[in-house]
Amino acid sequence: MLRILKAKEENLKDITILNRQFHIDLPNFYWDDESWIIKEIEKGNYFVLTENNVIIGALGIEKSEKEYSISTIAVKKDMHGKKLGKKLIDYAKGLAIKNNIPLLTVESFCEYKLEGFYTKCGFTLEKKLGKYKSHNYYKFYMKL
Repeated sequence: MLRILKAKEENLKDITILNRQFHIDLPNFYWDDESWIIKEIEKGNYFVLTENNVIIGALGIEKSEKEYSISTIAVKKDMHGKKLGKKLIDYAKGLAIKNNIPLLTVESFCEYKLEGFYTKCGFTLEKKLGKYKSHNYYKFYMKL
């Protein structure tokens, strides 16, 4: 049975392993750093997707009064193609709606080649690329 739960400190290693799947070798790439992840867990910004009590995915959400931004999303490589990433996005969308937040955003480095995934999930791709440490990234938004 699939469940999405608020992450706990004991989930740190599993989340770190998931996030290392999307590591890019560039200065200050912090999204797979344990010290950053634990801070996000402590803030209540991390969620885990479990199947039969085994973590198979993770979702980080940065929250503000005007928008929720997906900071990280990862699913075990052998579980790709099973709509689990969409399930995590739908969960983020539901949280935003429940909390009357009108906008859900996500950014994704171009080398991930995920623009089709995000647009299929209902995001709109912004025309202008962002740049982080010489790496281009896409910006997506979803009005709720």
